Amino acid sequence: MIDRIVPEDRSILSLARQKPTSVPQVFDAEIRQRMADDQIGWFQLRAVPQHQPDGRIIWNGLVLDIRKRKADELALSQTNQALQRRVEELAILTQIAEALMRWTDLPAALRIIGSRLLTLFNATHVAIWRCTDRAGEPLFTPLALINHNETHLYGSSTPTDEAPLAQQVLTSGLGQLIDTDRYDPVLCPSAAAAHPSRANKGLVQPLLARGVGSGLLVVWRGAEFSYFTPDDLELAQIIASILSSALEQIRHYEQTVTQAAQEERKRLARELHDSIVQSLYSLTL
Repeated sequence: MIDRIVPEDRSILSLARQKPTSVPQVFDAEIRQRMADDQIGWFQLRAVPQHQPDGRIIWNGLVLDIRKRKADELALSQTNQALQRRVEELAILTQIAEALMRWTDLPAALRIIGSRLLTLFNATHVAIWRCTDRAGEPLFTPLALINHNETHLYGSSTPTDEAPLAQQVLTSGLGQLIDTDRYDPVLCPSAAAAHPSRANKGLVQPLLARGVGSGLLVVWRGAEFSYFTPDDLELAQIIASILSSALEQIRHYEQTVTQAAQEERKRLARELHDSIVQSLYSLTL
């Protein structure tokens, strides 16, 4: 049995070999033991010493199989960690939502919440792209490119036909893990990211406005971090929904400003026209 105990736990048994004067009244310890199937099992040793006339010590006790208890403790610990993570996510989501909904200046809000997005996804890069149009040419325009050092607002636009993978995600309306080794200027922070070893280290979630794609949320983790999971996709979907609402709010705000400017121009034109007419009428008199 001793040979099957993991080396790190064998020192625990040394307590039972101490001098009689220092031997504990009750020996109670939990040890790990390698099983026949090469798995590690947990056992509890409980015994009391019996001192013999010749100075020897005989231990009387039992060995309890506590593998189920340890499995339950591990499951409980993992559940508590997941719950704590959800509480932290909820707090960050609330901060992000408040920041985006409070300001009509979305880039200013993104500059503040950039670090929070990185923390939320345990990410190294976060990119938010907006669908724009230039002289009839559809484009992906970066709204924010975020890393641990800084948040870049705006940047060079990419024609949609030069980012076929990004366009495919936008058309599908469904988020997905980035598991391709094909480089895409919108989905990949660099050409090096498009590598088989980086599969599932990135995710992309379309931003939808009234069911129509209006942009993309792209998130990447470093090679040393864990893979993205369906839970991460669900979290990205929540963020994308918040961003979509913010973009829609910005669009309405811009339309309102444009309409107000057009109405003001029309008013000034009418006043100028009336003024000219009055001046000409005065001259004819």
